[in-house]
Amino acid sequence: MKPKWLFATATISLLSTAFVYKTIQNKEPLSYKKGFQIIGEIKGYPDGTKIYLHDSETESNLDSAILKKGKFLIKGTLKVKAKPFFLLLPNSQDYSYLWIENTVIHYSATKGKFKQAIVKGSFTQLTQNKLNKVIMPVRAKQFSLKQLIGKDTSSTYTQHLRRQLNASIDQEMLIEQQFIRDNGNSLVSGNDLNIYKEEWGKQKVKQLYSYLSPAIKQSDYGKSIKNYINYNRDIKIGDKYVDFKLNTLQGKATSLSSLNNKVIYLEFWASNCGPCRMANPQLIKVYQQYQSKGFEILGVSLDANYSNWKQAVNDDKLPWTNVVDLKAFNSKVASIYGIYAIPNSFLIDKTGTIIEHNLEPAALRKKLDELL
Repeated sequence: MKPKWLFATATISLLSTAFVYKTIQNKEPLSYKKGFQIIGEIKGYPDGTKIYLHDSETESNLDSAILKKGKFLIKGTLKVKAKPFFLLLPNSQDYSYLWIENTVIHYSATKGKFKQAIVKGSFTQLTQNKLNKVIMPVRAKQFSLKQLIGKDTSSTYTQHLRRQLNASIDQEMLIEQQFIRDNGNSLVSGNDLNIYKEEWGKQKVKQLYSYLSPAIKQSDYGKSIKNYINYNRDIKIGDKYVDFKLNTLQGKATSLSSLNNKVIYLEFWASNCGPCRMANPQLIKVYQQYQSKGFEILGVSLDANYSNWKQAVNDDKLPWTNVVDLKAFNSKVASIYGIYAIPNSFLIDKTGTIIEHNLEPAALRKKLDELL
């Protein structure tokens, strides 16, 4: 899954639109043949404190470590060149956003100041640091303005503050976009453009995509952006559904239109999505109650691994049809429906019109009482 607010908070940016970016010229460090090592030092927390390396895309922890004498070590191996993670403590506002590569990475932070952590060793992180340096002052300004707006009771003054806040947000956007233009060969640019693609819209995204290097266009970020440009339909309530055909567990090609003349709950999920699977017991009860009345569920998995998907379907005892193309968030169907985070769902009436978005089981049951 992809929580955009968390990425945006961690990718803290800004200074002034007059700032001119220059492509990073640093040489890449030699790869660590056995994977990556994060050699860390944290001041202010007691021994025994647990540190997690969190993957927000899958909402799972890749690894963890115990703080001992202010130090920790996390090891692992990435299957991709580089990927962003969060280094965090549970139930704490302390977290760092950092790029991991298969190399030795040195991390240093102080309690309460994880966002100002010093990270060295990752070449991609050097580029992220360059961006952070200009974004942080503007983000800090936005935070201050939001606090003032929350306390102020004068509508005239509040409007003035909101204008300042909006100007700062626009400034951040312009700097992010200029960074992408000037650093088209960086995964940081691909990641940022992928994060903001819905917010910035197709025309701007298509223009910025042209600045990405061939290597970044071939990355998962680049493929996701390309799918958005080519396939996204900006589907909303009141639109007719867009048909598609994917394979079931048994390899049978099944289309959305095969469920015509029924009320359909189109659900996007994955085996590694905790919230998706936590909702399954209640969703099964809804299905059992209303299926005989003309209700159907079609589950579209955004898994990339067939075995994981199959096991989740069997473990959760899902009685409805599930389909997949094993392309995860690069799925064409996910791009058509604008799915960049899960769980995600659409309720479609018997005429094929989308009438609700992201109904949880309790709200779904109430709506089905009205329809069936």
